[in-house]
Amino acid sequence: IWDWMDQGLRAPNDEQKAWKYGGDFGPANVPSDANFCINGLLLPDRTAHPMLAEVQKIYQPFTFQCKHTGELLITSQYLFSPKQVSLKIRCWNRQATIFEREESLLFAAEEIRSFEVSPIPKDSFLDITLSDQNKKMLAWHQMTSEQSCPSLQNSTSASWVKEQDAFHFDEQGVCYKVDIHSGFLSKITTAYYSLIEHPVELHLWRPPTDNDLGYSYYEKYGHLQNAAQQMKLITVRSIDPQTIIADFDFPSLKAVVQFTYRIAATGVNIHVKLSAEQLLALPRFGIITGLAEDFEQVRYFGMGPHENYQDRKSSARWDLHTATLSDMYEPYLSAQENGYRSHNQQLQISRPSGPTLTVISSKPFGFSYLPFHPNELSQENRGSKHAEELYAHDFPILSLDLFQMGVGGIDSWGSEPLKQYRPEGNEFEFEFNLAVKPPVLQT
Repeated sequence: IWDWMDQGLRAPNDEQKAWKYGGDFGPANVPSDANFCINGLLLPDRTAHPMLAEVQKIYQPFTFQCKHTGELLITSQYLFSPKQVSLKIRCWNRQATIFEREESLLFAAEEIRSFEVSPIPKDSFLDITLSDQNKKMLAWHQMTSEQSCPSLQNSTSASWVKEQDAFHFDEQGVCYKVDIHSGFLSKITTAYYSLIEHPVELHLWRPPTDNDLGYSYYEKYGHLQNAAQQMKLITVRSIDPQTIIADFDFPSLKAVVQFTYRIAATGVNIHVKLSAEQLLALPRFGIITGLAEDFEQVRYFGMGPHENYQDRKSSARWDLHTATLSDMYEPYLSAQENGYRSHNQQLQISRPSGPTLTVISSKPFGFSYLPFHPNELSQENRGSKHAEELYAHDFPILSLDLFQMGVGGIDSWGSEPLKQYRPEGNEFEFEFNLAVKPPVLQT
């Protein structure tokens, strides 16, 4: 932690009411350190950044240790004073509460208490909370059992139909179309709506964070910024009535990429595979697309409710979360990566009184859904682009990922994220299902 709050200032007579920082005041040649002092847990107006929730979780005055024997150890971190608390344990799954209990306890200073906890059934979660006498939550912990991965079922009834410029199939009034010239899924339409405004393309780039710019991020990963434009389509071919494959060459990575489209029991299953001759380190591996501009309602079963990354998710918990498109954006004063949700089972995006786009994957997936394109959030020089200078894209941008590397911040500035949060390999695969259907996520 550097600062309690971002040290930004409002300039007099600024109609944008933008928060200013180093370099924004005085002549252009006055030396400054850009947004060096924009590194707090709060915005200048005291609005909390998601990092504050992370600090609060790590600093909570009780710790939890769960053993495989079913024993739960709770330790008071109060060094001198006893504490009267209410303990609540709730086991639940997507359908219902399985069991819960609540009791009042008095913890002595630094006392360790042991509790027996019933085994957590498969596909379930255990929430443990401690609250004070005013019902203010003091500490919490969440445990998960083994989680089943959705099975992406293929269809045997529908078939791809080849037109002059595309393969397509229709399912219950929804048309899915793969463009022959690009090799990408280019359209999902109903009788009244076009759901996607930009093809489903390979996506390997993440806008740099302040931490990234400390270790020459652009020199290492800049060649990945527009991956789809660097790929060369070789062929689009049908291998059976339900399956078509698009093969690409990726010369700059000495790699080949394959998109496989299988008609699913509902919607289309998309399998993306990248195979390289050498070991690759990628900031992310997934896809990017654009949805219709009025698709602003978001529901996801995963870790939230705020942004989280694989190395910054202590304060995120599994639940059914709801948000709007604007909620998904985190307004850091200097443009950068933001708004990510790192571990999810299901995602639904919808418009009022319209169809719903549903995403599931055979593995937990990450996603962001933002009004800005990743290129708009990117800057090569720290502090050179303010949040107020960003131009919202013509349509919302959806990114779905097998992974995105961590955000780092393990020292003052200059180190990459820890190695375990920077996946490497010469082969990467990601499979997911896109479907249009009316139901919303079950509570």
